[in-house]
Amino acid sequence: MGSSLQALGYRRLKAEAQGPRPKAQVHVMNTRELMIAGALAVALCAPPTAGAQGVVLDRVVAVVGDSPVLLSDVRLVAEFELVEPRPGVDPDTAALDYLVERRLMFDEVERYGPLEPDAARVEARLAEVKARLGDRLERAYARTGANEERLRNLVAQTLRIEDYIAQRFGAAGQPTEDEVEQFYRENAALFTVDGELRPFAEVEADVRARVSALGRSRLVREWVHSIERRTPVRIIQ
Repeated sequence: MGSSLQALGYRRLKAEAQGPRPKAQVHVMNTRELMIAGALAVALCAPPTAGAQGVVLDRVVAVVGDSPVLLSDVRLVAEFELVEPRPGVDPDTAALDYLVERRLMFDEVERYGPLEPDAARVEARLAEVKARLGDRLERAYARTGANEERLRNLVAQTLRIEDYIAQRFGAAGQPTEDEVEQFYRENAALFTVDGELRPFAEVEADVRARVSALGRSRLVREWVHSIERRTPVRIIQ
C-alpha cells in the first residue's frame, strides 16, 4: 500500500535498507490505486465548481474516517514531489494514496504521539523540499495556489508522524546474526565497489542498519493495515 515516500519515516527506512531502486520495474496497481486513479480522472477532468460568489471551490476526493482529503492537497503533494510514485503509478494517484495512508496514521498520532517538532527541524526539512525543486519552486506555488505557510504546516505534520514512528518502533525489528549475514549474501550489489564485494566485517554495521530498517518498516505496515481495517476509507468517484 502506498508509494515510496521521501517525506515519511518508515518508507525512508525501507528505501535506505533496499538501496537504489532498479530502473526496470513493472508495478500492477492494487484495488485502491485503481479506484484512486479513476476518481482522480473524473476530478481532474471535470469543470471546476463555483460557489455563489463565483469563487472556485475545492473538491473532496476521499474521506478517511470523518476527515476529507481535498483535490488541492493531492496537487500540493504531487507538485512539491513529496511522494515518489512507483513505476506504473501516476503522480496524482500516488499523492492521493499517500494522503489517505498519512491521514490514517495522523489520527493515531494525534491521540498518542509526540508534541509539535521544534521550529529548527521544520525549517530544515522545508529547506530540503525547496532545494529539491530549485527553479521549479515558484511554478509549484503558482500551480497549487499554496503558500509557504501551508507547505510548512504539512512538513511539521510529517515530522510528527516520523517522531511517532521512531518512538513506537525505533527499538523494534532488531535482526538476528543469521538475518544480517543472509541480507549481505543476497544483496551483494549494495556492498560492491568497483566490481569488488567489500568484506562483511567492513560493512556489517551498514548491513545491520538496513535489515533493522526493513524489520521496522514491516511492523509499521502491519500497524497501518490494522488502522485501515477499523477506519472507513471512501474514494469519491
